[in-house]
Amino acid sequence: MFATILSLLAPLLALLHTTAATLEYSRVHLVDHDTTTGNLLFRGNMPTNSSHAFIVDTLLQYLRQRANESSVPFPAAGEFLLYDISLNNDFDGKDFKGERDFWKDPSTKSLGQFINWPLGLAGIVPPKLFPKSKIPEMANGSVWKIDKIPAHVQQIRNWLTTPVTVPNKKVIVQYVHCTAGCDRTGEVIGSYRMRYNKNNVIDMYRKDVSECGRPPNYWSTTALEWFCEYITYNPTFGLGPNVGDCEGFATCKFAGHCTPTHNASSTAVQ
Repeated sequence: MFATILSLLAPLLALLHTTAATLEYSRVHLVDHDTTTGNLLFRGNMPTNSSHAFIVDTLLQYLRQRANESSVPFPAAGEFLLYDISLNNDFDGKDFKGERDFWKDPSTKSLGQFINWPLGLAGIVPPKLFPKSKIPEMANGSVWKIDKIPAHVQQIRNWLTTPVTVPNKKVIVQYVHCTAGCDRTGEVIGSYRMRYNKNNVIDMYRKDVSECGRPPNYWSTTALEWFCEYITYNPTFGLGPNVGDCEGFATCKFAGHCTPTHNASSTAVQ
């Protein structure tokens, strides 16, 4: 049944991601840094300008500034690989096309690589609409059949903690983004933080809201509820059952806006 619902609503979800965007410094943030490898993880919004062109120089300037603000070393030009992780799809229009066209140019090969993980299907139906007995199985299986968030955050972590083996390159710089840098980006980065930074669900959501300027929308918040359940039923992941109330950290209008239910200070376990 769940797979059927996904297939029926997929066209609707695609239409929700058509808003154009230009790169905003306020939405670019350092998420994580591995002190052993020197690799970095950032989040942000679509790295294009008003002409829908990929603005790599501005993006790198913003990433360097954010790293400096956190007293984290940022590699010199030519000494890193940029992993541009886009959560967009073809329905995202000219900005997404401009980004893809940039990476299709053979001259950009030495800069890094373009990774495309289209999202939008995990957060259609919230956990509360299913029997409690079904949640563990769904949170560890069918919910992620299309979006594959557990696999994606694991891959992000692997890239962060694995030393670079490419000659003359020292560091991997990951930039995870969607169009606004709030919804799909908040979904992936929030999941990463619950899984690997041991953030509880309230603190994770507070950071999503703070870094974007608004909460993730219904679809992405619902996906975060499911990922919270995934953490809950995998005791060795993140905080395990202590991750918090997976259905109580936000209230959402169907297909609309969400509101956090708590104003929490940071409670991440380091």
